[in-house]
Formats: sequence, structure tokens, C-alpha cells
Amino acid sequence: MNGNGGTIEGNVQSPVRKPAGDTTVVLVPPAGNRQNAMKYKSMQTDDKGHFSMKGVPPGEYTLFAWQSVLSTAWMNPDFLAKYQNRGRPVLVTQGTPTNVQLVQIPDDTN
Repeated sequence: MNGNGGTIEGNVQSPVRKPAGDTTVVLVPPAGNRQNAMKYKSMQTDDKGHFSMKGVPPGEYTLFAWQSVLSTAWMNPDFLAKYQNRGRPVLVTQGTPTNVQLVQIPDDTN
């Protein structure tokens, strides 16, 4: 990710509409670029559920917000397929901030 790309900012809420702090937000590239680890970006939300990703190369992505997820699990196609319908498509353009509201994917490990 470089400093000349776009910016994605937003907030994550829990399924009961409360701010979701310490949630892992992951930017996933289109299917054709998923074999390249450098195309992904991840971060934790702050205590109010806010996140900001700067320097994102322009293009189409999908954003996910997991309550709990193993690092890089989202790079496994089988894992990601289970959550594909829970992601939020985003289009990043250079110089134009993108604001996204996400709902946290709860921890379903039993």
C-alpha cells in the first residue's frame, strides 16, 4: 500500500448496533489478486469501532470485520468462502475518501 492511493474510513458495529472496538478489519482484493499477500490490508478498530486505511491502490475490494480471526486466515480461499456474503464491496479511487459502515462478524468458534 502506498501513500498515493485512496483512503477508506469507517466504523464497525456489533450485530446489536454497538461500537465494535478491537475488531479485525480486512481489505481483500478481487479473486484474481488473492494469491498476492501484498494486496491485502488489515487493522484493528479503535475502542469506538473506527478504522482508517490510507494509501490503498485504486480498485475494487471487499471489506470484512471479524470479532476474532486468526492472522491471515482470510488468505485461505475455503475460509473466505464461508464469509463472502458478509463482506462489503468497496471501490477505492485515488484522492477520494471512501466511508464504509460495517457489521462485525461474530466469533463463531465453539
